[in-house]
Amino acid sequence: MGRNWRSRAELWAPVLTIAAILASCGPKAGAPAPQADGVAVEAGKAYHRSPEVGAVRLEAGRPVMSGRAAADAEVRLAAPGGEPSLAKASTAGEWSLEMPPLTAPAIFGLSAESDGRRLQGEGYVLLTPQGEGALLRSGSGAMRLDALAPGQIGAIDLDGGGQAVVSGAAPAGLTVTIYLDRKRTAEGRADAAGRFSIALPQALSAGPHRVEATGMRFGSAVAFQRATAAALTDGPMRAAPAAAGLQVDWLTPGGGVQTTLIVRPSTAAETPQ
Repeated sequence: MGRNWRSRAELWAPVLTIAAILASCGPKAGAPAPQADGVAVEAGKAYHRSPEVGAVRLEAGRPVMSGRAAADAEVRLAAPGGEPSLAKASTAGEWSLEMPPLTAPAIFGLSAESDGRRLQGEGYVLLTPQGEGALLRSGSGAMRLDALAPGQIGAIDLDGGGQAVVSGAAPAGLTVTIYLDRKRTAEGRADAAGRFSIALPQALSAGPHRVEATGMRFGSAVAFQRATAAALTDGPMRAAPAAAGLQVDWLTPGGGVQTTLIVRPSTAAETPQ
């Protein structure tokens, strides 16, 4: 990377070390498999799942997040170089955190400390002043955390080579068919939580495209531009308005730049069923 990035290395170190923290918190050889409740015990020590964000909503201009972690864990949401926001998980492992109002989109690292161990959450959490939330996942599709209508495309992820993943909401268990530029391209299924994430089989060429997600009694379409993201020289994330809603270019733990298009309802048109 260029000199501008290296001069900010210390400031952005928390973001760049997430991959190492995730690796250090992964299962070790010989460790017991997690039980159904996400906790296994060996030699009197508890091993917990990483903290998770389940939902984001906007209340009186403030983003409010909720999720799950180990029972009684201290949950931390931290922006690079900033003071963390803290929440305490209940004995049932549920937590909620109200953030200060945002003036611009921002990304955060999620972690939790329990029994003297710190566990890192998956990916990065994106929040916007409009109350949108998404879990940004390297090499995969973003998972929207704010409410989406069934059948709505929530995000389109692109890497530097044009590989793409389309994600969104659909009735649980139903098949979702993806059309790219009016051609049937891929198919997947919504999970039990009503979310889908479907990779397209071929890289997208530069320029305008149209993607549709359709299924039984639902469907939406989004027009967007595929362009190679410029290098990030002023931090690990850049956000700007786009035809689909909001374009977020962000630095992955591997050092590449991934683009996530956050689709807004006003840009997603329903398709006739």
